[in-house]
Amino acid sequence: MIEKKKISRIIPFGYEKVNGKDLLLPIKDQLNHLDTAKNLYKRGGTSLRRLSSWLTDNTGRYISHVGLRKIINKEKLKNNKDTTNIIDLGHDDEKLTQDVNIKLQNNWKKKFGRNTKRIGDVAENIVITRLLKSGWEVFKNVSSVGPIDICIFNLEKNLFYYIDIKSPNNTYKSKKTNKNNLRNCLGALTSRQRKLGVKVAYYFDNRIYIIINERPKQVICI
Repeated sequence: MIEKKKISRIIPFGYEKVNGKDLLLPIKDQLNHLDTAKNLYKRGGTSLRRLSSWLTDNTGRYISHVGLRKIINKEKLKNNKDTTNIIDLGHDDEKLTQDVNIKLQNNWKKKFGRNTKRIGDVAENIVITRLLKSGWEVFKNVSSVGPIDICIFNLEKNLFYYIDIKSPNNTYKSKKTNKNNLRNCLGALTSRQRKLGVKVAYYFDNRIYIIINERPKQVICI
């Protein structure tokens, strides 16, 4: 098992400090028991308190139910971060448009009819929540006006964007597939937004898509 760098004063469960070095040495028995506890919790039927007591009794290393919860939540966050992908679409704009036509199933919009403001509010909150769950930092514009809805960055991937959140409208139901359809659907950026480098984000088929160039050729999919 591989050593890892010590990044805080607290020695995590399943590791011990290497004397004289800022390194942590994995303890195989503790990590195996920890994996068993995490699997039991995922299956349900047992509490974190019972599992933390079981871990303490069987490994001789104390861990509280709060500490165990933090380990499980940290693992969930890492898994969510791994779902962030950058898709290079090349010049195949038509294929993207066809795929969007097939997948665009925003049935929740029907509840609000022509209330575009409410649809926009829902879409914006969905985008923000998904970004946060995927490990992005999100800063929201507190005003209802302005060229930018949110600012986002991802330290691990060294990415930073100004975002304008759009909601695909009914005009996108057209069966015609050409490279301008997606832009017409989402609404064009203003000249001011273009100067600022604002990117468009939109939500459909339970995914977030951020167009990181105009055509689009490359999209971040979350």
